[in-house]
Amino acid sequence: MATVVKTTFQFKRATAARWQELNLVLAAGEPGFELDRGRLKIGDGETPWNELKYLGGENCGGLTEDDVNQLIATQLKGIEKALAELSAKVDAASNPIVEVKTQSELPPTGVINMIYIVSDENATYRWDDINLLYYCVGRDYKEVQILYGGNATD
Repeated sequence: MATVVKTTFQFKRATAARWQELNLVLAAGEPGFELDRGRLKIGDGETPWNELKYLGGENCGGLTEDDVNQLIATQLKGIEKALAELSAKVDAASNPIVEVKTQSELPPTGVINMIYIVSDENATYRWDDINLLYYCVGRDYKEVQILYGGNATD
């Protein structure tokens, strides 16, 4: 049986002056609403607020075909990103070790319970989902020995 979850959906909102001052980059598909002018912009994950176009054009006289296409494209970017993150989690469940050559090849957002090996550094990392960063948990991973119980000093 389906679970029904009651929720409230709110756009990011501020006055036009505050939006201009903050000049935020909205996530792909994320809406931002100007309270005093009643205008809406949709983020693409890259363009700062001051460079985004208003949905419906400057006068907001209605949606054009281009506006609808832009909205669909930005929503698809958000969906693609979410699918990539989900795919990474599924991969982590089936193979909890990822090896990359350099730190710059680590994914921007890691997955909990996954081990990341950076071969150029000979180092092992784990992702911290609270602080949103990688922690080095060991070096020289090729020299780590697995102990199977008993007296570890033997």
